[in-house]
Amino acid sequence: MANRAVPKGSEHGIETCREQLASVPLTKIVTNDLFKLRRDFISIDALAEDLKRRGQLCPLFVRPLAGNAGFELISGHRRLAALRKNKVKEAVVRIFPKISNDDALRLAVAENVQREDLTHLEKALLCLKLQDQNKSRIEIAKLVFPSVASKEADRTVANYLTVARTDPKIQTALAHGNICFSVAILLADSLKSKTASALLASDTLDSTLSKISREDMSVREVKALLENPKSTNDEEPSKRNRSASSPCSWQEGKRGGWTFRLNFNPSRIGSNPEKLKQIEAEVLKVLEKVREHL
Repeated sequence: MANRAVPKGSEHGIETCREQLASVPLTKIVTNDLFKLRRDFISIDALAEDLKRRGQLCPLFVRPLAGNAGFELISGHRRLAALRKNKVKEAVVRIFPKISNDDALRLAVAENVQREDLTHLEKALLCLKLQDQNKSRIEIAKLVFPSVASKEADRTVANYLTVARTDPKIQTALAHGNICFSVAILLADSLKSKTASALLASDTLDSTLSKISREDMSVREVKALLENPKSTNDEEPSKRNRSASSPCSWQEGKRGGWTFRLNFNPSRIGSNPEKLKQIEAEVLKVLEKVREHL
């Protein structure tokens, strides 16, 4: 096995003893759940095809197992899965001979955060994993959210820990893109509250999440829904009734996006405060949608 020496230390600021680049059999590489930060492997087929076309450009990070029994993977789980899919016999690795569990975890986190590979849910579960490793919120923030200002660090980590501990149904909706992270926090906080709305009871959480996703509700609308819950099983109003009762309408565009229409008729709306509030809420929703895509 030919080795090429790499300067001592690493780009992540973790002290190690003489890293080495090497080519090792895939059968000699084993995984450890401690360093596995991704929930599942998305687009492995595309990554496998890219590796087949261009070859392995980035090494896997590993450390030797005791008794010369092989290597333990620190970072590069998706690449390893793609290489195995391609039935490659060997992989290029960077070996960290005497790296501790703590430094290896820091290295795995730094690699994924630097690549911006982690979803909101994966970051939440990572925060929980790091807390289980007795890391403080400030330490977690430095690892997972290095660009967040120190004054916001504690609150940021607290929000992610809230989502990490919430009902799996909320986590699944977040993972599938049915709700945004801000809505996930709002729902998770409501479930933690002693005065949690009956709307979020175990037997109605599914229908609540479905309503939020179906109506593409904004954070403001979800908050209003939780503060003034209505049955999530009510039938949708007919198109005629919606037109008669609402001065605002949304229509999905044929080429993506949405068209918002405001039917302002002073003679019908007049000084009706409820109608004015409705218009205000819909306009704010427009602004929120625009901000989401900026």
